[in-house]
Amino acid sequence: MSPYARDLFDKMVQVDPTKRISIQEIKLHPYFFQNNIDFNAVSSKDFVRAKECVDEILDELVKEA
Repeated sequence: MSPYARDLFDKMVQVDPTKRISIQEIKLHPYFFQNNIDFNAVSSKDFVRAKECVDEILDELVKEA
């Protein structure tokens, strides 16, 4: 995993939701610029749903801990 991908992943799976990276911050993360990802090809709803999935998984993990 590249350093940028690892950094983004770590920020997305932050257990504390107040410290978790926002969708806007995800879109501005260097990982996407490094990989030339075209945000016009990805809808905002896709980002929102992906972040919601990560949030739900982390919330469940915290409950189980």
